[in-house]
Amino acid sequence: MSQIVIACASHSEAILAANLGRSPLLAEVPLHVERDAPSAAIAYNRALDATLAPIIVFAHHDLYLPPGWETLLAARLAELPPDWALFGSFGIGLDGAPIGPVWSSSLGMIVGRVPMTPAPVQAFDELLIVLRRASGLRFDEALPGWHMYGTDIVQTARAAGQGAYAGALPCIHNDRYHGSLGTDFDEAYRFMQRKWA
Repeated sequence: MSQIVIACASHSEAILAANLGRSPLLAEVPLHVERDAPSAAIAYNRALDATLAPIIVFAHHDLYLPPGWETLLAARLAELPPDWALFGSFGIGLDGAPIGPVWSSSLGMIVGRVPMTPAPVQAFDELLIVLRRASGLRFDEALPGWHMYGTDIVQTARAAGQGAYAGALPCIHNDRYHGSLGTDFDEAYRFMQRKWA
């Protein structure tokens, strides 16, 4: 497990302790927490700079990784083609289909189909992103706020000729339902429109 570090950006000790902090793998895998960053990209680049492990798992603080998850992660990474830079628990396939599976507390269901092999994606939900450090990828700190960075990092990888995949890496996302999106989401969306037009 010295090959892996979990990185998390958190603004709530209570949410972190009740979810990601309870994940059994943390008995063996280090957790690096970034607090009070102005954006997700800045938080995660700080985590990249502060850690050395070749595999960085960027996880939301409201995520729970069940027993045996690290063994499943190792198996899934071994299935990836040599070009891989990113792997996620939930993504949008090249055909537009959701790829999971992830239990979403806010929706009360498992979301995403379960592929037999890792599937190439065009975007990630940001709940969990695995990055291979040797890829050299970093998050774009010009992207404001806490949204769309999963899509941005996938598009950055693909533009560089590197692979981004999602697959059967189950986890529990204790997310909260949002009836509408805020202006911060709109800012991130407009940034993405300009960058990837």
